[in-house]
Amino acid sequence: MLVKIKSLLGKQLIEEVESPISGRVRIFKVLGRPSMVVGGVEQSGAFIGGIWKKGLKKAKRKKQKAESVLILGLGGGTVAKLVNKFWPKARIVGVEIDPVVIKLGKKYFDLDKIPNLKIINADAAAWVKKDGKFDLILIDIYLADQIPQSCETEEFLKRIKELLSPAGLAIFNRLFYKEKKKEAEIFIKKLGKIFSQISSARTPSNLLIFVQK
Repeated sequence: MLVKIKSLLGKQLIEEVESPISGRVRIFKVLGRPSMVVGGVEQSGAFIGGIWKKGLKKAKRKKQKAESVLILGLGGGTVAKLVNKFWPKARIVGVEIDPVVIKLGKKYFDLDKIPNLKIINADAAAWVKKDGKFDLILIDIYLADQIPQSCETEEFLKRIKELLSPAGLAIFNRLFYKEKKKEAEIFIKKLGKIFSQISSARTPSNLLIFVQK
């Protein structure tokens, strides 16, 4: 859901709102395209799209099945659009905690026009306790540049594992710069206690972590 924003040429602020959950949410137009920024990090737009495109291309090359897809941290729907592009028939469930973000996603990113997407306004840590199976789970849960502690627990990670279909794949998006590198490394060790297969892919400021049962 995010990449650190350092400098953007041609950036124009078009809307700014305060959210009780996310704080200040700003919508910019960057080179004619919308970008949603919270706490100095992009949560929807071309930059985050580039990060997730790398991860989804890797999954596609491995012929990952994706009839059912779960996105935790839907944001404005950038990732959901990519999933729909790579797997047009996939049924997508997108969970987003902030109704303000959902509203802005619909207004600027056509969130409600993405085919086969079911939008759920809920806390991901609570929602994953539901029953279900997904071939692909994408976890991109940030409030600005912080991950809620409830989504770092062993219980949460075990629920992700239980929600995966037998050949399912989960991908975690983590910031990976300065102190965030150490946090990501600690998180990978935690994943290693729960999942049998772990790999990763680097982008300039983020790390995508792939896990399977």
